[in-house]
Amino acid sequence: MCLSAIIPIKALKINKIPKLLNSYFRTFLFWIVNAFIVFLCWLTGPILALFMKRKTLASQIWAKIWGKVLTAIATTGFRIEGLENIPKDTPVIYAPNHQSNLDWMILLAALPLPFRFVMKKELFKIPLFGTANRRAGYFCLDRGAKIGAARTLSKVEQTIKAGESVVIFPEGTRTYDGKLGQFKVGSFLVAFETGAPILPIALSGSFKIMPRYSMKIKPGKVKVKIGTPISFGVLKNKTNQEYQTAMDQVRDSIATMLSELKDSDA
Repeated sequence: MCLSAIIPIKALKINKIPKLLNSYFRTFLFWIVNAFIVFLCWLTGPILALFMKRKTLASQIWAKIWGKVLTAIATTGFRIEGLENIPKDTPVIYAPNHQSNLDWMILLAALPLPFRFVMKKELFKIPLFGTANRRAGYFCLDRGAKIGAARTLSKVEQTIKAGESVVIFPEGTRTYDGKLGQFKVGSFLVAFETGAPILPIALSGSFKIMPRYSMKIKPGKVKVKIGTPISFGVLKNKTNQEYQTAMDQVRDSIATMLSELKDSDA
């Protein structure tokens, strides 16, 4: 089942409000609507799941609505390129750069369901939101515990082999300065074990809207560019050089797309 559009993505247009008040208004609306939708998901998710064969899908649908509504509130423009590059008959590992807290909403708004996020464990501790994440089948990753992280990656591999796509941020954390960071090996472990193609994604604009450690919305334009799938096949006897080559190839693809998006603003 592919649900690429639950509701249309249309940026909220507020032209008659001064810039500073516009920012405060959007921030207030963003967090109020955020809490309301998360509560509705927590409240109705189990009921909707009773009528669905795939129990996680109800919460994933709520998550997509959540992402589209909050993206519309936070942005003054939203553009997606490359949706045709998403394979329709095979699961993929989505590999986006990570600029902001807003990236979750942007990806939910842009990508077709079903798919699951690999998320840091701290997000599962947030009341209601953490419960919604579990119901959606998202994966809890404890980066400080090697055994726990290995178990999570094993579950991710099983999910991909069962035919469902996943989202893994290869940088592992949000950027501090808006620049593309170094990649971690996790998503490439999964790719080598499953043979699933990696789909690089470039996110541009979200850092200016909500940079790291900021709770305030500074409305702006967001652009998403989806690259072509990169396949490495199943490699059982992996070397450090093979990992590095794979990471460099995906990182170079994202860097190139980010440059192209920047040039399109000129």
